Amino acid sequence: MRLLVLLVLMSCQTTQSRHVLAGNEFAKDGLLKEAVSAYRAALRENPNNWMAHRNLGLLLVKTGKYDRAISHLRKSLPRFRRDFDTNFHLGEAYRAKEKYAEAIFRYRFALSIKSNAPEALKSLGWTYYRINLLNEAKQMINKLLTIDRDDHNGAIILARIYIKQRNFQKSLEIINSYREIADQQTLPYFQSIEGDVYLETNRTKSAASLYLTALKNNPLLAGALLGMGKIFLRRGQNKKAIRYLERAARLRPRQTQVHLLLGKAFEPSDVRRALKHYQIFRKLARSQPESPAQVAAVNDKIAALRKSAR
Repeated sequence: MRLLVLLVLMSCQTTQSRHVLAGNEFAKDGLLKEAVSAYRAALRENPNNWMAHRNLGLLLVKTGKYDRAISHLRKSLPRFRRDFDTNFHLGEAYRAKEKYAEAIFRYRFALSIKSNAPEALKSLGWTYYRINLLNEAKQMINKLLTIDRDDHNGAIILARIYIKQRNFQKSLEIINSYREIADQQTLPYFQSIEGDVYLETNRTKSAASLYLTALKNNPLLAGALLGMGKIFLRRGQNKKAIRYLERAARLRPRQTQVHLLLGKAFEPSDVRRALKHYQIFRKLARSQPESPAQVAAVNDKIAALRKSAR
């Protein structure tokens, strides 16, 4: 809703074509397909209609058309260089395309316009986390939680940061402070992250209990599915591991670790499928911050499996 209001408010600041005005009305009513068509009509009429480029770009981010969103938002930048939402949503589109350097630049630029914008702090913190700049991520999320203590998604990110830093006690402190006040939508995430803490500290029974509780509340929680896959893989129960990991892969097809684990799970019984997942891992790792040693180990594994399959 906030995005749709922004489309209207920004367009009202200057005289606009009838197509842009129609697009704004469609957007306000939630008719996104019709809004997109109207903005495109404005651009056919005038390819340099900066407002049409901007508003179309914002809607395309919302609908997941990230490549086209980037193109339109970039074209609007000469007129909207100092517009917070243009920069922020351009960052969102870059992050979705795993162009993390470009996303960070846009988020930081957006924050130079509106320094305490919670959505930009959270997105920048998450992007830093994705590329393992953990101290920078922690700085952004701590600032976010100073501004809005009740941002549960920010707390979830912070708990994950501490797990990556292997500060399990601190992660548990965050989980415990938010779990009792979490709503039904975010509670399974806290349960899953607590499961991650227990799994990392080899308390697999406690971890499994938490993952299963989280999945009961949210069957589509990829982190909990991944955790259960790890547990069954450790136990040598590869068929059960595969069942959970394949569900996680359907939800997060670009997550490198799920393909690495599926490769390991399939290796004893199905070399072809093991190779497939190792190769997906290797391809994804080119754009994601994976350990060079881990990538090298997978390369060796692929070579060995190819040789054994001849």
